[in-house]
Amino acid sequence: MQVGHVINYFPNKGFGFIRSEEGEDFFFHRNSVDGDRKKLRRGLVVQFATEMQTDGRYRAVHIRLTGQSSDFKINRRRRTRKLPPYKGATLELSKEQRAAALAEISRWKVEAKLEDIKRYFYTVPELEDILDGHASYVIGRKGTGKTALVEYLSEQPRENLITTKLTFKNFPFNELYSQTNNSYTRPNQFITIWKLIIYSAICRLIADDPRCDPLIARTINKAFPPPESDNLGTIVEKWISGDFGLTVLGTGASLGGLRKRKVDATIQQKVENLESFVKKHCPQKQILILFDELDEDYKEIFETYQKSEYLDLLTSLFKAVQDVRSVFKSRSASPLPVVFLRDDIYDLLQDPDKNKWRDLEVDLTWNDEGIKALLAYRLSRVFGVDEGDFEKLWYSIFTPRPLTYSNDNKDITSYAYMNMSAQGRPRDYISYLKECASIERKRSNSEIGADTIKDADKNYSNYLRK
Repeated sequence: MQVGHVINYFPNKGFGFIRSEEGEDFFFHRNSVDGDRKKLRRGLVVQFATEMQTDGRYRAVHIRLTGQSSDFKINRRRRTRKLPPYKGATLELSKEQRAAALAEISRWKVEAKLEDIKRYFYTVPELEDILDGHASYVIGRKGTGKTALVEYLSEQPRENLITTKLTFKNFPFNELYSQTNNSYTRPNQFITIWKLIIYSAICRLIADDPRCDPLIARTINKAFPPPESDNLGTIVEKWISGDFGLTVLGTGASLGGLRKRKVDATIQQKVENLESFVKKHCPQKQILILFDELDEDYKEIFETYQKSEYLDLLTSLFKAVQDVRSVFKSRSASPLPVVFLRDDIYDLLQDPDKNKWRDLEVDLTWNDEGIKALLAYRLSRVFGVDEGDFEKLWYSIFTPRPLTYSNDNKDITSYAYMNMSAQGRPRDYISYLKECASIERKRSNSEIGADTIKDADKNYSNYLRK
C-alpha cells in the first residue's frame, strides 16, 4: 500500500485525485474508497493501491481513510522522479538500415485488408480456438484484430482446410430484411435466410475443390454459377432469388434425378434440400465460413433500437450458426460458420438463450504484455531478425531517453507516453508508430526522438476523432 493525500475531490462528480509521497498524482473514484466517503476532503491522508487501466494509466484503488490531515498546499511544486535512460541491448543498425526501417514502418496499414498479412500477422490464442472448432463467435472492440484474423484464415492454404469469407462491407441489408420466415417469431425470423447463405457458400466451396467429383461440380455450378462479381450483395441476391429450388437440387440428399417440371420452392425448402446435399457431399475437410464487417448497418441503431431489424438479423445469424453446428456435430470434419462482431453491438443482442452462446464465444482482448509482444513481432519483421525482446527492438529505433510531461515535472518512457493516448488496441499502436516514422523520415531519418513522438501524438489524436 502507498501513502498519499487527497489533492482534489469533486463530491458532485464522485471522483478526485490523490498525490503519493513520491509526488505522483492518481485518479480515483469514490467507489474505490473503503469507509465513510462523506469524510473525503482535500488534504486527507490516505493509504491506497494502484491498478493499470485499459488506457495504460494507473488509478488509485482500495483507498483507506486514515483520518489524518497533511500539511497540504495546492500550489506546492510536485516532487519529480527522474527516470534513467534505457541502457540495455539494442540492434546494431547502420544509417541505411534505420532509414529502411522507418520507411517500412511509415507504410504500415491500419486497415487489415490492405496490410501484408503473411508478413505481419501475429498469432493469437483465439486462432487455435477457431481452427480447432471451439469458437464460432469472435467478439472484440473495433481495432482489436478481427478482420486481421479473417484475412489470415482466408489466405493461408492448409491441407485439410478450405475457407471462404463473407464480408458485409457496403452490403444491401434490405435484401435480407425482406426474407423473413413467418413461421418464426422475433428475433428468429431470419434464421432460414442465414442458413441458405451458409449452405450456398459451402456448395460453392465444394465445387471449387480440385478433388470434387466433376458431375457434382457441374450440378453445383448449374445451381450456383461461379460469380461474375466479387460483390457479396450481388452474389447473395442470386442465391436468394435463384430458381434452383426443387428443380435443380431435386429431393433428398442427391443432386441427381433432376425434375423436368419446374417447381417454385420456398426458402425453407431450399434450405432443407441444401442441408441434405451438403451432409452427403461435404468433403472430409474442415470448412470455415467467415462472417466479417457486419457493422455496416449499425449507424442509426440507437434511434431505432427497440424496433431494429438489424439486431434481429444478427441474433438470427448467431442461432443459425448454432443450428448448422448441431446438424454436423457427429462428423469429424464439418462446416464451421464463424461470426466476427464488435462487442458493443454484441452487447445489444437479446435472446433467452444468449448465455449458451458463451460455449462457442471467444473474446478478442489485449493487455500490455500482448501489445508489446505484437509490436516486438512486427519490429522483428522490419529489422529482419529472429528476436522477441521488446525493449531491445523498441530502443533500436526509439530514443533511450525518457520523455517529460506535466510541465516537465514527470519523466516517462516513450512506450508509456504512447500508452497515455492509446486505447489498448493493436490499431492504435500501429497508427502511432506509423505517424512517428513518417515524421522522423522528414527529419533526421534516424532515431525517433521525444519531439517526434510528441508531434506524432497530435496527429494520432486527430486519427482517434475520425
